[in-house]
Amino acid sequence: MKHRTGLKFLVGIVSFGAMLAGARTAHATPIAVDHDEAIALVDPGNPADAEGDTQELNDVLALTGTGNFTIVDPTWGSGGQDYLVTVYQDLSGTATYVGGQDSLTGTSYTIDLGAGGYEYLLMKWDGKDVYYDISGLTGEITVTNDLVSNQAGVVQNLSGYKLFDSSTSVPDGGSTAALLGSALVAFGMLRRRFNK
Repeated sequence: MKHRTGLKFLVGIVSFGAMLAGARTAHATPIAVDHDEAIALVDPGNPADAEGDTQELNDVLALTGTGNFTIVDPTWGSGGQDYLVTVYQDLSGTATYVGGQDSLTGTSYTIDLGAGGYEYLLMKWDGKDVYYDISGLTGEITVTNDLVSNQAGVVQNLSGYKLFDSSTSVPDGGSTAALLGSALVAFGMLRRRFNK
């Protein structure tokens, strides 16, 4: 009887660990990202280089409050030009460029974030930069342009995107420790079982 109880406990621990691991897997249907996740819109957009886009995002994150702002002749911009910034979410921090892709088209685009770990997404919609908060998202996301249109009201196409993470580390939610603990308990039980 003792053997069955130990086996049930082991199966329970393994099942619990699998459940925790499964909670962090990618979604089968892409997650929709639109104006609800938008942090800010910068007009005109910055030239398409990673260093300039990172500086632009960090300047946006340094703004306090929401609303309309003007960034006067920034170091990342074209000399002597002012940039209009509409801030939708008041976030702070420092971002680091991770990667991206240029030479794209369309008014929506699907990106595979894999296991996640990204904080911010820059979508370059025909001369305007829109930053999105994608912290906590994993798997595929589909970003739709519902903020940038021309004077005739035609939604503008994508030219590229960039991904950023936060320079400050975020502690793990505890799932890693739970999985490690489950594995150690299971190994301890197996060792005790086979040493008898």
